[in-house]
Amino acid sequence: MLRKAPFFSYVVRMVTFFGFLGLSLYMNARNIQIKDIPHIDKLSTNVINTIFQDSEGYIWYGTTEGLCRDDGYNIHTFRSDFKDPDMMPSNVITCLGEDSITHNIWIGTDKGLYILNKQTYTIASADIAELKDINIEGIIVTSDHSIWINVYRRTFRLSPEGEILKIYSLQCSTGPGEEYVLYEDRKHQLLLSISGKGLHKWNKQKDEFELFFPYTDRISDLIQDREKDYYWLASWQQGIIRLDPLNSVKELQYVPQPLPMNSAGQIAKTALHLVQDDVNNYIWTISWSDLFAYQVTTGGLLKQVDTSTFLPQYNKALKRIIKDRDGNLWVTSLDNHNFIIYFDEDNLHEYNIAPLEKQIKWTPIFENLCKDEKGIFWVFQRRLGLCIYQPEKDKIECYTSSKAVSDSPFLVLSYLLKSKKQGLVWVVPQSSCELYGLSQNNMEIEIERRVNLFSVSKTYDVINYLFEDNDGNLWIAAGNHLFIYQIESEKLELASDNIGVIKGLAQTEDGIIWGIVKNKGLIRIDRERHMTEYSAPHSFLCVAADHNKLWLGTDKGGIMLFDSETGSFEDYNTACGVNGDKISNIIVDRFHHVWITTSREVKEFNPKNGAYRSFYASSKNIGFNRFLPQSVFEDADGQLYFGGIPGILSISPSQRLDNISQPKDILITDIRIMGRSILLDNKRPGKSLKVVDIYPEEQNIEIQFSSLDYQNSSRIRYAYRLSGIDKEWIYLSAGKNSAFYNKLSKGKYVFQVKATDGNGLWSDHVVEISLNRLPAWYESWYAYTVYVL
Repeated sequence: MLRKAPFFSYVVRMVTFFGFLGLSLYMNARNIQIKDIPHIDKLSTNVINTIFQDSEGYIWYGTTEGLCRDDGYNIHTFRSDFKDPDMMPSNVITCLGEDSITHNIWIGTDKGLYILNKQTYTIASADIAELKDINIEGIIVTSDHSIWINVYRRTFRLSPEGEILKIYSLQCSTGPGEEYVLYEDRKHQLLLSISGKGLHKWNKQKDEFELFFPYTDRISDLIQDREKDYYWLASWQQGIIRLDPLNSVKELQYVPQPLPMNSAGQIAKTALHLVQDDVNNYIWTISWSDLFAYQVTTGGLLKQVDTSTFLPQYNKALKRIIKDRDGNLWVTSLDNHNFIIYFDEDNLHEYNIAPLEKQIKWTPIFENLCKDEKGIFWVFQRRLGLCIYQPEKDKIECYTSSKAVSDSPFLVLSYLLKSKKQGLVWVVPQSSCELYGLSQNNMEIEIERRVNLFSVSKTYDVINYLFEDNDGNLWIAAGNHLFIYQIESEKLELASDNIGVIKGLAQTEDGIIWGIVKNKGLIRIDRERHMTEYSAPHSFLCVAADHNKLWLGTDKGGIMLFDSETGSFEDYNTACGVNGDKISNIIVDRFHHVWITTSREVKEFNPKNGAYRSFYASSKNIGFNRFLPQSVFEDADGQLYFGGIPGILSISPSQRLDNISQPKDILITDIRIMGRSILLDNKRPGKSLKVVDIYPEEQNIEIQFSSLDYQNSSRIRYAYRLSGIDKEWIYLSAGKNSAFYNKLSKGKYVFQVKATDGNGLWSDHVVEISLNRLPAWYESWYAYTVYVL
């Protein structure tokens, strides 16, 4: 037993830990997750000047050391170096755009304008004399397909073919550097902000910019509100300004918003760039030192949102922020932290207990958990024993603090089960034939029931499993015996003395009790308690009921469905996407989705449409070593809890998997021949990602593909085949995105690839490319003619 003094210090540390959990819960209540930009370590530098997403979905980074393309799995860098010294005269990328007809990428550098051909991935000068060897400050493509280029004190309007249509002279009292902002609003009005002068509107008939609203501030960015017609301006000295030029009240036309406080406690006057998210409608802005979020009030004013729960608390040298086509926010910095803000739909609450681990000097292990009707958590924490936790007050108590149970054998537990009876929790000490019914009152644990199996059995049977049915009976499996305890009458009786070792029990909708027995199969127990054995194709480890069917986890890591009406088994291994890991627990939620737990993964599966999603213990947003088999609980509201090492994961079930999302288009992102990407091989004649010629001496071919779903890239699965080589589809595991071939014979081949979405649903859409393996001289028709002669 732990001594009181040391235990007091443990309680203090645990309270600190749960205080941290409260912050994590506060963060996730906003459905916001922060993650590092994937593969950022593969960039040529962390100094990212600009970031851009093209119409296909590629993310492009403009850095001080070249242009980088991100496909969700790999980074390709285009720059001048010793391998290709003439690609561009400068690797300093300042801005990016995409023309809306050919979809080529327009590249602004500090030494002119360049174009990347998306068909051949070659880069060439825009060949505009007026734009050579000067700093390009901005690129925007408008709805009429015009390409607008900003340089110091001039704006160029180009045709999609790159011809100059007009040059507009701009006057500005300040020096070079983001003094001009071009923006096209929802009504396709082209607006030009000139710092110190005001907002101008392009008159298409006159082909000139006319003053729309004067102001003297230095403006660095401009967006229109998603729901209202007014605009938000990012200024250098007044933070964010709401601009409503058509408001009848003059004082409401130009309204500076309250200045924010950064994480260092300083007032931030400078706003550099703006976006508005699609979920909360927050206005997000970056300054010299931090990232800020604002809620738009009903009166059209901004109220700063506390971001301390999900953003690092230090000064950040941020540079750009954009919103991708999925609504995620990408934030880049000057040689600092680059990250993505996801608006999570998983309702996932992660419990980071790293602080607890450092304080108590051992790894926290939650082996059992449940939650009572008062919102109090009951947990078995190894080395501390039975504990109860009140999240509203961040208060935790160990059983040794309650006088009524301080001397009870609750240091090590083998089972913890919340009873359907109000306030009652069943607790089984390790290697015991006795169980306890406990309750709590103001965090004081009390003993309500004591049930000793030895009172009805002549043998000492150690309890190994508990199950409470819907009729008020507690089923107790101990050794080869099965006991029934009637909760209301407190009557204990022996149901069977030779049933075998019960591994799991479940009750179907018709009231029948089903059990899985070690090395046997299934046991059916009707209301008269007659038992019938069912042979099974596998030995089972866990069971859950859904209507009159049973979901079963096998000892080989598989999933089977048993129909109690027909007595038939159906294999669901492929449908669920399981990989052979040991199935430790199964739960069916209120939406009839099946939750499958292994030591490294919690998987949600929707039998209606085959959709599934996975939560990995080792992922960055969970950070577990592993999940534990008995640490699974569903509360009365349907909330699910999964405990493990070192923490607890809480997930709110939803009907998200009932809404089938459309998988994104798949792109062939690269073809590597003999280890070299054809994208970077400017000496390769006629290179293309649609039709590829393979020369006789080229043997090793790697084809890479992606659906450009950056949030779910680790979940998406691909399948591929090559005509004449693969007879069947070859299915890759999640996160793998390439196919390999070696020593292809001469001839023409068609390569096909398809993919799932982030929920495991396969798309019928198949992408094809042609491979043409050219003949060697000795395989040509004239060589064969010589052979015949």
